Amino acid sequence: MKKYVYSIIAALCMSSTSFATAPDYISTVYDAGANRSMAVSLSPLQLMMMSLDAKVLFKLSDDLALTIPVVLQFVPENNIFKTKDILFTSAGAGVRYHFSGDGALQSGFFLEGSLALGYSQITAQQSASHTSLFLRPTATLGYSWAFDSGFALNIAVGGYYNHSFSPEAHARSNALTLIPDSTALSAIRDLGVRQGLVSGFAPTAEVSLSFAW
Repeated sequence: MKKYVYSIIAALCMSSTSFATAPDYISTVYDAGANRSMAVSLSPLQLMMMSLDAKVLFKLSDDLALTIPVVLQFVPENNIFKTKDILFTSAGAGVRYHFSGDGALQSGFFLEGSLALGYSQITAQQSASHTSLFLRPTATLGYSWAFDSGFALNIAVGGYYNHSFSPEAHARSNALTLIPDSTALSAIRDLGVRQGLVSGFAPTAEVSLSFAW
């Protein structure tokens, strides 16, 4: 009888030891994603339009990441806006704050602010080129779905203010404010802000895929 009692006690001790060590193993697997310290994201929609909208992220802490956004766009010809070619490029730096605190590159809501310096050039079909150097502070609120493989889907919405340093920017802004508010002409004003030729506010949205390691 004592042998059976000793056998049961030994089995219980072994099982309790295995249960005690299991959480450590699970924790190690769960924290593997949180140990990722760098990520690169790309906008697939921009790639389809032959434009590069990329971002490099460096984890600073469990809830902060440094972001380096880079945009490069070249449109050979646009019959809608009567342009011969559009060149747009910008680069900057920002900070992304994750509300979850489980890891700056993990799933959860985030708030991001950045400041970019850019250059824009639009060549119209019937006139000379218009160039501009601009500064663009941006703020967005978004959410990331991170997977064990390292890939993540990111969506964000927000806005920015475009400040053009071009001597003609003020004149362009005044001219555009005189245009009647119609759908087509509103799009022209929006194009001027988005391309950095005119100072003003504009909304922004982001859908990107990223990979962290």
